[in-house]
Amino acid sequence: QETRLSVSAIENATSNVILQASNDIVFEVPVNIGTAGVGLAAQAGNNIAVNAAIATAGGNVSFNAGSTLSIGATVSTNGGNISFTAPTMNLQSAIGSGAGNIALTADFPWLQGTLSGSGTLSIQPQTPSSIDLGGSDSGEMVFLSENELGNLANGFSAITIGDSNTGISLVGNASFVDPVTLQASTIDALGFSLSGSD
Repeated sequence: QETRLSVSAIENATSNVILQASNDIVFEVPVNIGTAGVGLAAQAGNNIAVNAAIATAGGNVSFNAGSTLSIGATVSTNGGNISFTAPTMNLQSAIGSGAGNIALTADFPWLQGTLSGSGTLSIQPQTPSSIDLGGSDSGEMVFLSENELGNLANGFSAITIGDSNTGISLVGNASFVDPVTLQASTIDALGFSLSGSD
C-alpha cells in the first residue's frame, strides 16, 4: 500500500522528521526544512530514491536503505551531518554538508556527483571485504575509481576510507586533495602510488 505525505508537514517541522517504510521511500518533490537544526531521517526495507532536492538548515540527514540508495538530486545540510547506508549506493548529484561530516557506508558505492564539506568524510564497506582503489571501473569492480576519487571536492578536514576489517588494494594510482587515512587490516599498493596535495 502506497502512502503519500504532504511536503509542507516535513518542511514546517519543528523537531526531527523520521520516515520509515518496509519497502521503498521516494522523494518526488523538493524538501526544504527551514527550522534550524531540524533533521530528516529515512529508513526503508528496500530502496530509497531522491528525485528532488533536499535541504536542511543545519539539520542532519540520515538515509538507510536495505537494498539501493539512489541520489538523483542535490542534498545539502548547511552544517548538518550526512549519513548514507545501503548495500548499493548511486550518488548521481552533488552532496554538500557545509561544516558537517559525511559518512557513506556501502558495499557498492557509485560516486558520480561531487561530495563537498569542511568536516570529515568517511567511506567504508557495509560488510567486511577487500576493496580496490584507484584505476578505472572499466572491466572490473572497483570500490572507488580514480574518477570517483576526483569527485571528492577540496576542503574536507580529513578523509578516511575503509575500516579495521577491510583489506585495501591499489589497482591504479590514487590522488587526493585533502588529508587521507586508509584504514585497513592489510594494504597492498601493487606498485601504484598514493598521493595528495594537502
